[in-house]
Amino acid sequence: MKRKLCIVSFLCVLSLIWSGLEMAQAETPPLKAGRLTGELLAGLGGQMVGIVAGIGLAALILPDGQIFVVGPIAGGALGSSAGVYWVGTSFSDQVGSYWVAVGCNILFTGAFILCDYAGFFSKYAPVHRTLGYFILPTVASTIGFNLTRRYKSPPASGSQTNPAAPPIYFNLVRVRF
Repeated sequence: MKRKLCIVSFLCVLSLIWSGLEMAQAETPPLKAGRLTGELLAGLGGQMVGIVAGIGLAALILPDGQIFVVGPIAGGALGSSAGVYWVGTSFSDQVGSYWVAVGCNILFTGAFILCDYAGFFSKYAPVHRTLGYFILPTVASTIGFNLTRRYKSPPASGSQTNPAAPPIYFNLVRVRF
């Protein structure tokens, strides 16, 4: 039963991302490898800062048993998304949604936690847990941000990145007098 729940949760996350990609394809600026690398690295750095801040805040607010569950996950989600958002909006004329990045991060992390709880990764637990809890949230934030990435102002008509194909004319009827 737990494995079925895990598979269903991953399929839901993938279908959500796929539908977001289909909606965003028409107006999204082109991706660049340097930009994605910067977003991922800033997201990892922001996640580490967020985890430490989340543990500190949770220690002040929550009872002892919940400190190492809620604090790092919430702090990591907010910090990772902040790093991705900072790089994504600071160095170009593009914007994206911080809250979609946070939501995507939480969806991916929640799906991973369900799969981990179901014992889906028990054979290679240390490797999968490291990837799932530290790298997957940053990748999810990057995906969420880039799903909503747009130009701050629409590009000028002469500088389109994907110009329309030239019109095709057919001479179907030719009348001579």
